[in-house]
Amino acid sequence: RLGAYVQYLSLRDGYIIASIPHDLSFEEAAAGPFGGLNAFHFQRQARIKPGKRILIIGAGGSIGI
Repeated sequence: RLGAYVQYLSLRDGYIIASIPHDLSFEEAAAGPFGGLNAFHFQRQARIKPGKRILIIGAGGSIGI
């Protein structure tokens, strides 16, 4: 449910699909969610709960930067 980098994907009827903005290439659109999905993964790993305070150091790029 978090996404896929494939040429073809079979989805159930009524599934919501986001379109690529007209001013982005396929490569730019595919790279866009990478950092956010990784951040979401590590946030879940840390088990951050509502109301908990955290310190984010950096936040200038994606994973590996």
